[in-house]
Amino acid sequence: MSAHTPGPYELQGDGAIVAQLGSKRTGVMLVTAPLTSALVPLTPEAVEANAHLLTAAPLMLSALEETLEYFDGTSFCACRGKCGCIVGSVRNAVKAAKGGAQ
Repeated sequence: MSAHTPGPYELQGDGAIVAQLGSKRTGVMLVTAPLTSALVPLTPEAVEANAHLLTAAPLMLSALEETLEYFDGTSFCACRGKCGCIVGSVRNAVKAAKGGAQ
């Protein structure tokens, strides 16, 4: 099990991101504050774009992990991503998403 909340995440109208933890009967909701920044002025369009990206992150991580499983199970890349091909980039993205060095 990964340390992050697996999602799915849902973007609310106010910019908050919500994820269900556990079942609807026994679970709780994870809610983030609307995505604004006091340090860097963000346009409403940038706030919405950031929220959509964060909302899609669990789905993207899952897709990348499935892609690695495919790469590892076929002869798509005999170098295992050490030659600078796309497999190395996918592996680095998954590692970064899980808190590892890129």
